[in-house]
Amino acid sequence: FGGLLLLGFLLAIVVPVAWRFSALRRSESQEEGVVLAALAGLIALLVAAFFAFPFHQTGTRLVWLTLGALLLRALPAPLRSEAPLPRGPLIAVACAALLLVSAAHHRAGLKASADLRRVGGAVTDRALTELEVDRALDQALGRAPWRSDLQLLRAQFDASAGRLAEAESAFVRALAVHPSLANAWLGLARVRLERGVLEGARRALRRAVKLQPREPRVRIAAGDLYRSIGDRRAALREYEEALRLETSGPDRLVAQLALAGLHSDADRPTTAMHWLEKASSLAPDDPIVVEARARFHERHMPGSAETAAAWERLRRQRPRHAEANLRCGQAEMRAERYEEALASFEQAFLSDPRLLVALLERGAAQAALGRLGEARGTLIECMRRAGLPESRDPVVFEQARGLIEKVEDRAREEGLMETER
Repeated sequence: FGGLLLLGFLLAIVVPVAWRFSALRRSESQEEGVVLAALAGLIALLVAAFFAFPFHQTGTRLVWLTLGALLLRALPAPLRSEAPLPRGPLIAVACAALLLVSAAHHRAGLKASADLRRVGGAVTDRALTELEVDRALDQALGRAPWRSDLQLLRAQFDASAGRLAEAESAFVRALAVHPSLANAWLGLARVRLERGVLEGARRALRRAVKLQPREPRVRIAAGDLYRSIGDRRAALREYEEALRLETSGPDRLVAQLALAGLHSDADRPTTAMHWLEKASSLAPDDPIVVEARARFHERHMPGSAETAAAWERLRRQRPRHAEANLRCGQAEMRAERYEEALASFEQAFLSDPRLLVALLERGAAQAALGRLGEARGTLIECMRRAGLPESRDPVVFEQARGLIEKVEDRAREEGLMETER
């Protein structure tokens, strides 16, 4: 209904303007030629506004349409008299209708804002279940489908839940409302990357950078995605540009760590350490610096005392960090501290249930402690999860199967020994 009213309002302006446009084309007056150019621009503006993003925003929409009405009122009286429609009363009625529609639009927007605060807080605090958040988002979008922030939250929630097709659709809807959202283009690129649509991911990346070329965070995010795609040269270019744009502040630290990770992936440990030391000089105790150092040691010195110490330092700072608990547990297994290792693996899996290696290691720790029944149950669950389409991991699946065979062989041997006794 609101869309029909808006279309009627546009027609009420565009039809008289088009009529005058044709009349002015036959005029030889220079002054009227200027008016002709103004009217042509006004028609183009109104037509574009009906389809473009600003028209979805109540305040911006009212400003542009009121401006159009004022420009028409400013036309010379002879030109106004040539209009084929009774413009004055019609525009007054259309304006009143537009105000009513905009008031309803604004009221729905306020309710959607309340929904957004409730849902956003629940996502952060985990106060609602996934199903409750899903329903709340649907309710909020039902109130205000034009809200790009709600569409973004919907997309991010779907992406975090692994619903990549739904997330891509939500990002596309958010961009249909607000095509200039660089973070929506970045989110779309990430989803397309996970779905294997590499060319689509690159197009979205280029669009995000084009929209905000001087924003270091956009450059860093683009570099991260290029790095995931495997385009190290493009990633290096984005990280270096982020450093050039950000002479100080947190984004510079993130860019330096990104460069360290990029060179580490390329097996250039000396260059990686150079950037890691630069980042450490800015914030030596920052958890992201400590994590980057731990990952560097894990890649280039796996199983070393320095690596174990780096992961332990990160775990002290972030006790629920999944990988830190996993790596510390592996070090504890090597030291034959099986009870400590079991607690570490349980915390790792609790922090990130998608980390199937933690479940596999938990089964190994239970077997090392002689809790063979528990170990077998854990490993069977690990195999089940590793075989699911959404979390398929053939390597973990085979490792779990091999451990189950060892656990069952050991259980049979111990059973025979008990019988002989």
